[in-house]
Amino acid sequence: IPGAPEKSYFLLGKIIHKVLEKYHEREYTSFNDLLVLLEDCWQDGGYQFDQERQQNRIDAEEMLKNYWEFIQEKPVKKLFTEHWFNFDTEYAQLSGKCDRVDMDEDNNISIVDYKTSKSVKSKGELKKDIQMGIYALFLFLKGIDLGDDNYIKSIPKKITMLFLRETDPEVTVVFTENDIDKFKKEIQQVSENIRNNNFLPSKGRHCAWCDYKELICPEFG
Repeated sequence: IPGAPEKSYFLLGKIIHKVLEKYHEREYTSFNDLLVLLEDCWQDGGYQFDQERQQNRIDAEEMLKNYWEFIQEKPVKKLFTEHWFNFDTEYAQLSGKCDRVDMDEDNNISIVDYKTSKSVKSKGELKKDIQMGIYALFLFLKGIDLGDDNYIKSIPKKITMLFLRETDPEVTVVFTENDIDKFKKEIQQVSENIRNNNFLPSKGRHCAWCDYKELICPEFG
């Protein structure tokens, strides 16, 4: 059964990610460069209402302004952008993508994730966030390939979410090996539940994005 057309807020997120990817790949520096890239990447289609399209364009420019002002205070030491990864564990194969991977002068690796949603998570929430845990596991178990089989394997120096709608967008967490062990156990439990067809519904705000809840979920319909 086909899902509903892509939501406009997902479209906006994709555009912002693409703009920031190109901005750092091309080593641009000015705010005007961001606006030019936004114009290049912008898509007018996919909106139900013209007012929504106009508001998203305003929001996009404000998020890019917040980002540019942030990196003036904290310059980027980019190693990779939109970095895909996958690695095997004894219980599952995990894959994902880091929006940005940074490396400082001491070869310490940090991971940065961009968020365009209106909700902001606290440090406490990020410490429990499975997405953050998979990023940490990726660097700890597989590491970053610098070429010629030169890998950096370590716990990330830090993992940062940048909530781009905020003028102070940064929320940063630091993980320990004990934290990573907890994520391993959590992911292993999820993997075992999938293999055992154990899909208990967990009703929450994420349900708003589900096109199928009224058709198959016992919590709805």
